[in-house]
Amino acid sequence: MNTRRVNTAAGVINAAQKTRQTAAGIAMVLESAGLLQSPESAAELVALQQDRDGFREQRNTVFKTNEELLKRVERSGLARLQAENEARTVARERDALRARVAELEAAQTAALTPHVPYTDSPHCQADGDPWPCPTATALAPTAASVENPWERAVAGLNALVDADVIFHVEPDGHISAPFSDEHIEWDLQTRRWALTHDDHDGGTDAR
Repeated sequence: MNTRRVNTAAGVINAAQKTRQTAAGIAMVLESAGLLQSPESAAELVALQQDRDGFREQRNTVFKTNEELLKRVERSGLARLQAENEARTVARERDALRARVAELEAAQTAALTPHVPYTDSPHCQADGDPWPCPTATALAPTAASVENPWERAVAGLNALVDADVIFHVEPDGHISAPFSDEHIEWDLQTRRWALTHDDHDGGTDAR
């Protein structure tokens, strides 16, 4: 006799009697408590309950993992959408700025077109003011500061003077220096003045 099972059954019957259970009711209580089963059936029931609990725990773990994955995918999708929106915004602002710059450059060019110096007088052709005129100075200070060709040529010769280079200008325009192997002469191929260097064989090399 299994004293433990008997005492357990007696306790269950006593509790059922206090609630005025019928015989069938008492039997159901004993069945629910697993006291009408054989030890083998009771052990099988316990094993099934453990399997059930393990499955529930595994299922809950899978659900939790799936929820975390869904949240990650959602965050990744939101971050991608935000990046795409920001990229489109930047592209629109860039295009708008480029269009505005092109518009301003076109307006500047149109305003500056008539403001050029005379070839034979340091005055603006548009308003007669001394060159650079106020308009050219305001709209294109770099272009306005460029001297006319004669002034640039004078500046080049003065640069040689400032460097203490002794030179003289030949009748054909050739600029030579008696104490230097460098000189300036006209290049027939390029049709431009070129700085040349005398080599040791008596020829010249254009730089």
